[in-house]
Amino acid sequence: MANHEWSMDQLRAKAEAYCAVAERCCYDIRLKLQQWGATADQIEKIVTHLQTAHFVDEQRYCQAFAHDKLRYQKWGKKKIAYALHSKRIATNIIEDALKNIDETEYNTILSKLITQKKGATKEQVTRFCMQRGFEYSRINELLCYIDSETTADMD
Repeated sequence: MANHEWSMDQLRAKAEAYCAVAERCCYDIRLKLQQWGATADQIEKIVTHLQTAHFVDEQRYCQAFAHDKLRYQKWGKKKIAYALHSKRIATNIIEDALKNIDETEYNTILSKLITQKKGATKEQVTRFCMQRGFEYSRINELLCYIDSETTADMD
């Protein structure tokens, strides 16, 4: 709980500033407003205001989140979806964000993760990639492809 009593206008301004720094989802904003000591009624009014004023857009947030987690943390679609579900984002919005992931970039990142694990067994590589949230079928497919390339290079 906050030690300071904030007025509705101050909370709204703080929330707007919080949203202006980076993409946020409603869940994150609600948590932050709770930390600042806002009441449930204030939280709902401020979240509604932020959505109306386009400070918050769950779809925009999901697109940015999925893009950044794939590119910078090397997360697969399953891990991204799980993280977004934990932020209480609607399933249809999550599915749309995952559909918009560039498949070529996705496969390239997975291939790099696989090749970076040289010397590991297939099971170890598979487990590592699955922990990153990549799908078993895609991992297996790329493992077979990389193995066939390696075998062809030896011939």
